[in-house]
Amino acid sequence: MKNQGLFVTLFLVLAALLAFVFFRASRTEIHRPWPLAPGEAERLGLSEPVAASLALASLAPSSHNTQPWKVRVLSEREVLVLLDEQRLLPAVDPHRREALVSIGAFLENLVRGAGLQGLAAIVEVTVEDPTDTQVARVRFEPKAEPGDPKTLEAILARDTFRGNLPPTELPEETVRALAGTAPSRWTFFPSQSPEGTWIGKATVEANRVQASRDDAMEELARWIRFSPAAARQHRDGLTTSGMGLPAPVRAFMALFFSEKSVSGKSFREAGVKRAAEQALACAGFFVLGSPDGSPPSAVQAGRDLEAFWLEAAARGVAVHPMSQFLEESPWKEEAASRLKIAGTVQMILRVGLAPAPHRPVSPRRPLERFVETETR
Repeated sequence: MKNQGLFVTLFLVLAALLAFVFFRASRTEIHRPWPLAPGEAERLGLSEPVAASLALASLAPSSHNTQPWKVRVLSEREVLVLLDEQRLLPAVDPHRREALVSIGAFLENLVRGAGLQGLAAIVEVTVEDPTDTQVARVRFEPKAEPGDPKTLEAILARDTFRGNLPPTELPEETVRALAGTAPSRWTFFPSQSPEGTWIGKATVEANRVQASRDDAMEELARWIRFSPAAARQHRDGLTTSGMGLPAPVRAFMALFFSEKSVSGKSFREAGVKRAAEQALACAGFFVLGSPDGSPPSAVQAGRDLEAFWLEAAARGVAVHPMSQFLEESPWKEEAASRLKIAGTVQMILRVGLAPAPHRPVSPRRPLERFVETETR
C-alpha cells in the first residue's frame, strides 16, 4: 500500500508539474509601450507629449509585425521617420511596398496620437525612391482643440483577427462609413459576389505558392515567436497568441517548435489549409487602390489603411489583411484589372463582424528600441 501511495503521489506531482509547464508555455503576455513608464520620456530626452505620441504610433500594423520604423529626433518639435533596413522582408516584399504602407500606418497613428496629446503633427513625406530610408519629416505644433477620447480607444483596440468570421452581411451604414475613410479608394466586395469569390480562390492559391517557396518560409520563420519568452525578448514578430491559436496548441508549439519547424511539410500544409478556411469565413473583402505604385502612394495607402482600421475597431468590425495575394504572381499583376480598380491595388482586407471584443496581444518594442535621440 505504501508503494501504491507513493506512486499516486508521484503521479500527482508530475501531473501538476506538467500542467504548470503547459500553463506557462501557453500564457499570453502583453508587451506594449502604452501607457508610458514613469520617467521614460525624460530618459529619452523627449517631452511627455511627443513620447506618448510615438508610443501610440508604434501600435500601427506591419507585415509579420516587423515594425520597420525608426525615429530620429531632430529637436523638441521635429523628428524624422525612417525605414529600418534590418526589419524588411526581401523575400515577399522585395520592392519595400508593404514596408512603406506600414510606415504610412505609423504616421497616421502618430498624427492621431499627437492630437490626443494637444499637438498637431504636420507630416511631410520625403521618400521618392524605394531604396530611400528617410520616409517623412514630422513637425509638432501646439493644438488648441482637444483630441477625441474615442480615438485613443480605437488605437488601443485595433488588432488583426485571424479566426473565422461570420458570413453575416455588414450593415450598409457600416460599409459606407468604412469606405468613407478614404472616398473613391476603398471598394467593398461581398464574399459571395463574383469578385469576392475570385479573391477567396486566389488567396488560397497564392498561399499555396508562397508556402512552396523556401525563401519565403525561412523569412517567416525568423519572425515567429513560438514561446512567451521569445515574445518578451524581441517584442516583435508573430506570436502564437496573435495567430489566434488555442492554449493547448500554443503550449505544444512553445515546447516543441523552432524555426526549422516552419519549413516542414506539415507546417506549410497547415498554413494553406488555414488560409482556405479563412478565405471562406468572412462577410467580404475591402480593396484599397491608389493612383500608382510610387513610394509616396504606398505611404498614403498606409495612412488610408490605418484610418479604415480605426473606424473598423470603433464599429466592431474585424480586419485581416490578405497579404499573400499581392505578393505572388500572377495574382498581384491581375488584381487591378480583375477587380476593376484604377491604378495599383495596395491592400486586400478580409472583414466581418467581430465575434468577440477586440483584444490586441501583438507585442510592440519599447521606445528606446526605435527612437534615436542626441542623448543616446
